[in-house]
Amino acid sequence: IEEWGISRVSGLKDFYLEGNFITGETCSGLDRYGFLFRAPQPTEGYVVNFSCDGHYRLYIWDGSQYNPLLPWTFSTLINKGANQKNTLGISAVGNVLTVYANRTPLATVSDDSYSNGGFGLLIGSAETSNFTVLVEEVAFWQK
Repeated sequence: IEEWGISRVSGLKDFYLEGNFITGETCSGLDRYGFLFRAPQPTEGYVVNFSCDGHYRLYIWDGSQYNPLLPWTFSTLINKGANQKNTLGISAVGNVLTVYANRTPLATVSDDSYSNGGFGLLIGSAETSNFTVLVEEVAFWQK
C-alpha cells in the first residue's frame, strides 16, 4: 500500500526534482519511498520509488491501474537498509523521464501519458509496520 501527499506546486512541465530521504530504524524488502510527479490530479500521475533492498521503479498510476514503465530493478547506487540516506531524482523534459540515484542516472524512458502537473511525496510499506522515512529536503528546477 502506498500513500502520498501533494505539494501546492502545480503545472510543472519540464523540470528536475530531487529529495533527500533517510530511512528509519527498520527498513527491509520492498518498503519504499519516492515521488508522485506530473500529477494532474492527486490521484494520478507518474510514480518513482526506491526500495529498502536497493531497487527502483517508475510507473504510471491512472487512479485505478498500475502501468510499469520501469519494473523493480536493482542498483548498487541505492544505499540499502535502515538508517540510510539516498537522493532520489527525476528529470522530466518533454516525454523523456530519467531516474537518478544519488545524482547518477539509472535509467531513461519515453512516455506521453502526462505532460505536466504537480508533485508529492510517497511512502509505502510492504514489510515493516509503521515504516518511516525522514525527508530532509525537496527541491526542483524548471528547465
